Amino acid sequence: MAGHIRKRKRRRADGTTYTRWLARVPNPSRGGARSAKVQRNFATKREAERWLTSQQSKMNRGEWVDPALGALTFKAVAEQWEATWLLDGLAPKTRVGYASILKRHLLPSLARRRSRRSQPTRSRTTSRGPQST
Repeated sequence: MAGHIRKRKRRRADGTTYTRWLARVPNPSRGGARSAKVQRNFATKREAERWLTSQQSKMNRGEWVDPALGALTFKAVAEQWEATWLLDGLAPKTRVGYASILKRHLLPSLARRRSRRSQPTRSRTTSRGPQST
């Protein structure tokens, strides 16, 4: 199992000590390099274990999002994607169609949403408009 938990003793300004638990997992989007870690501190070991397990489950299911990249807005991600259209060799009509979809359907409702909070199902239902049941 990738990742680990480490017990850390800390000292307060008044001299008393307390324990924190540091959970770390390799960052798969950066190749899992030694320095590329995602980490969080927890008050209890159980919380750290739960977080570590959830991160590894997300990685295994392919749902994991790099926290550093997740801070981008949907608009910023869309602009980065749009910049690759020429490099990908998309036909002019396809580029116009994609730009229209972004401008008319996706950006009005998702432009300021952080990408770490965006989910594929939310994007699909937003692009289709309100569903009547």
